[in-house]
Amino acid sequence: MGKLKSERHHWWPECVSRHWVDPDGGVHWLRPNGTVIRSTPDNFGVIGNGHHIKLSSDPSTPSPWDESFEAAFQTADSNFPKVIAWLEGLHRAPAMFDQPLAARIIRQAPTDEQFAQLIECVISLAVRSPMQRDLAVRAAEHFRGEIEPKAR
Repeated sequence: MGKLKSERHHWWPECVSRHWVDPDGGVHWLRPNGTVIRSTPDNFGVIGNGHHIKLSSDPSTPSPWDESFEAAFQTADSNFPKVIAWLEGLHRAPAMFDQPLAARIIRQAPTDEQFAQLIECVISLAVRSPMQRDLAVRAAEHFRGEIEPKAR
């Protein structure tokens, strides 16, 4: 593949974070350990080279097996704005918490394309979530021992 250039990857797309901005322009992430990370939408979920797989013992030296899986998320990332606009345009009823659940659900009729885009986006969030990344690192550490922070 050749040398991978350094990139800013996101486990959470910027276009989604912009919809959760607080009055001060920040977004927050509640970590599993209870700590809160505050960031701006463009920096939220950023992982330097987080979609690169580098197999050299020295991360600064490329190996012939280095790979990037950034392209695997391109379809979802390019569809997020359309999915968000579609979801924002859906008919909503006022909250009726005194009604049974079935009475509170308003059926929607997505096109096959809208449904496929929604599924692609949701799956991309689940696959690249911090929990999934942590599980992958823990599995690797189980077999080879502790992994240095830069190699994580």
